Amino acid sequence: MAERRSRGAIVVRFFIVSALTVPALVAWGCGSASDSTFGSGTGNGDDSGPTQNLALGDGGDLNTQDSGCTGLQCKRVHCPDGGTTSLSGVVVSPRAGDPDPIYNAVVYVPNAPVEPFTDGVSCDRCGAPTSGSPIAVAQTGIDGRFTLTDVPVVDNLPLVVQLGRWRRQVVVSTVTACTDTALPSDLVRFPRNHSEGDIPRMALKSGDSDSPECVLRKMGIDESEFTAPDGGGRIEVYGGILNNPPTTDGGNPSAAALLDDLNRMKRYDIVMLPCDGNTFAPTTASMQNLEAFANLGGRIFASHYSYEWLMNAPAPSQWSGVVNWTPAAPPAPGTIEPGYINTTFPKGLAMSQWLERLSASDGGVIPTLWQPRYDVNAVNNDTVEWIAIKTPNKVGHFSFNTPLGADAGEQCGRVVFNDFHTVDVYGGQTGVFPAECGNKTQPLTPQERVFEFMLFDLSSCVQKDDLPPVPPPPVVK
Repeated sequence: MAERRSRGAIVVRFFIVSALTVPALVAWGCGSASDSTFGSGTGNGDDSGPTQNLALGDGGDLNTQDSGCTGLQCKRVHCPDGGTTSLSGVVVSPRAGDPDPIYNAVVYVPNAPVEPFTDGVSCDRCGAPTSGSPIAVAQTGIDGRFTLTDVPVVDNLPLVVQLGRWRRQVVVSTVTACTDTALPSDLVRFPRNHSEGDIPRMALKSGDSDSPECVLRKMGIDESEFTAPDGGGRIEVYGGILNNPPTTDGGNPSAAALLDDLNRMKRYDIVMLPCDGNTFAPTTASMQNLEAFANLGGRIFASHYSYEWLMNAPAPSQWSGVVNWTPAAPPAPGTIEPGYINTTFPKGLAMSQWLERLSASDGGVIPTLWQPRYDVNAVNNDTVEWIAIKTPNKVGHFSFNTPLGADAGEQCGRVVFNDFHTVDVYGGQTGVFPAECGNKTQPLTPQERVFEFMLFDLSSCVQKDDLPPVPPPPVVK
């Protein structure tokens, strides 16, 4: 039996089957199968059920009427015996063939159009609402797995996969009522280019002695995304401070064009400062601009000799005191040290477990860190040590949130410092991208996976690191 009224009125479908098979299902909702995905209406429902994966209402009293549902809310169904309609899968990196799982990504079903990101640096604190009025939300664990419960039963269901400004919007062609639909990882992977979805806009100052661009390429980002500024790619490359670092085809403007111009820097979500292979004297403008950028919500990754921008930050900046700096002569070329992960805080423990799942660490120890430096004795207040080196006893990797000294609820920028190389190189990087990088199909090394984990963490919303990851606000049915 079915009863249908005019568009916008209540539609209730009773699926009558033999009493010997499946009990009746009742749609929560209103409208017809031909209604707009984000239409409106009223229908049946119940908000008394327990929360599951942040989405309220899993089954309930079939006789309870809910006149407040809209759009896809009205396409959920009550399942027998406390069952649910669910979607599950593993969110992975863009890499083809053998992608890595993504930790702390958000997967959700929107009930309204998802708004485009506003270009330029922005403040992104954890716990803020997610665009699109989600009606089912889940977060991924260290294995990248998620399960969305109580999802609408409708063909061509919209789904969003997001971490910070990494975002992909896809469509699930078919959802089967009261069972789990397992999604292929290629559907819920992160985008390889900006035609597939959103990628943070990054400014990369190339480095004579480090090559994060090569790791980004191995992670699966298309080569077309690496361009000169305003070249159309999401990773815009500037020249290095010293020597002759690699360039993109056609050349790149100097690092000063980026670092001495705050307005230009504010175009980006992330600024990357890999090692230049020697000491240098940063300009006062560049140090002040980097701090202003981070205070606005910008994210900064720096490695090795790029400590110059932090250690020399002029007063009244507090950046020079985030750690106890003790710059020392670099060890001999080819030096390898094990790295010891700090597992005393939630994200450090997650990094250790994530790397161990990928055979990149063992018992919290990363077996090989290439080209370590011994520049940091200890971290100070508001700074988090992620990785230590024990021969000698030094800090190998740390982060802090900005503005320094502000209440945690007022911070929305982030700085990550790596006192070892991203890749196994030691000076003299030359050539044109991507020829300088070698075979991108080779597996990521443990050290490259450290960078991968930290890049996605750097990209995510900002929160206190001594707390578990903060999810978006719970969904109210």
